[in-house]
Amino acid sequence: MNADYLTWRIRVAGEDGEPDLTYFVDAHNGKPRWVLSNRMGLSNRQIYDLHNGTSSSGATLARSEGQGPTGITDVDAAYDCFGNINNFYNTVFGRNGANGMGGLNVADGGLTVYVNYADSFFAAGLGGSQYLPPTSTPNTRIETTHSWIDAKTFCHEYTHGLEYFTHPPSGMTYQNQCGALMESTANIMAEYFQKYLTGTNDWLIFSTNLMHGPPNEYYQGFQVFMNDPWQDGCLYGAYGDPRSLYDRNYYCGSTSVDNGGVHANSYPISFAAYLLARGGSFNNCTINPIGMDAVGAIWYRANGYYSASANFAEAFLDIQQAAADLYPSNVVAEVRKALQAVEMDQPGRCNTTTPRAKPAPASTVCSAPDFNNPAVLGKCNYYGHEFWDFVMPLSHFLIKFGSDGGNPPAATFKYYIVPDK
Repeated sequence: MNADYLTWRIRVAGEDGEPDLTYFVDAHNGKPRWVLSNRMGLSNRQIYDLHNGTSSSGATLARSEGQGPTGITDVDAAYDCFGNINNFYNTVFGRNGANGMGGLNVADGGLTVYVNYADSFFAAGLGGSQYLPPTSTPNTRIETTHSWIDAKTFCHEYTHGLEYFTHPPSGMTYQNQCGALMESTANIMAEYFQKYLTGTNDWLIFSTNLMHGPPNEYYQGFQVFMNDPWQDGCLYGAYGDPRSLYDRNYYCGSTSVDNGGVHANSYPISFAAYLLARGGSFNNCTINPIGMDAVGAIWYRANGYYSASANFAEAFLDIQQAAADLYPSNVVAEVRKALQAVEMDQPGRCNTTTPRAKPAPASTVCSAPDFNNPAVLGKCNYYGHEFWDFVMPLSHFLIKFGSDGGNPPAATFKYYIVPDK
């Protein structure tokens, strides 16, 4: 259920053509509760065609707001899709575009999209998509290659614009855990958008083309199984993407690589959202389903609570607060269990390479894994092969697993250990 808040009403207005916004800021904790535009406007879609080129200078305006179909598949798909995305955010959340004025521009309802880039425009020729915020270019826009024309891809990138305008004046910090929070929110809202369009979810990102033609087959490394990130073609890990913060595939390397692993490290939170929507058991936690509508509502609201440099520890509390604002305590309990299942309330493997003392269980239903027993940190199936995730000193290289009722039988495994990052 909704709650009442004591807020400060603050109007931020510039000269003509600049933003004119009213913020309602919580008087107790200083967090924004809502933002309204005082210059309501309609979306003004501008779709540019890159003609399979690699430079934005080669773009030509192919379709403007109100014009009919062009017959260019990607141009028309983008035009229709962004109309649907604006309708989605307006209908479900009462939000007039990412910027509150119908689009993505700083001052009006402009919504610019560049399509038909060559795959080589992005690294390694894999194709891709991206949102360019006002802090990186005065011509803020979404860009994509032909192979990434997809409704969920577009909603993912559009949600990055929403994140930017929800956290003035410069958006959130796109690095490390804060960047991973941004990516997870974009994934989850894209999944909610699919539910809005089709009534169903497939829990795949960048793999199901909802706009035209049959499902696309994307390169490994960019196909995301939110229902089990271990099935992903891994970006940085050896066996897939991480399902939890202590997963062997959780990225702990340099910020020079994908801004500190913002994509790979977003998947534990996306996985938690899947567990919440559909229900399931993971990591000693059994989560009862609350449905995609509730998950989408909670994550949308939590995005407004995140600080501009939020980390997972903050988000663990913010997401529960968002749930408590909207739903009764039994739903909040399921949210907490799902976040605990992916270890969002714990420091994670990047903080140490040695076993930790077992944290106190947060509840009797969802206990924390035993970090003093490496063999039980987590067991996963990856393409038919079983692996055991563990954290241990580098001096350990021979581990004996005892029988747990025949799965697996008593056996000795030799591991060649290399220093962790």
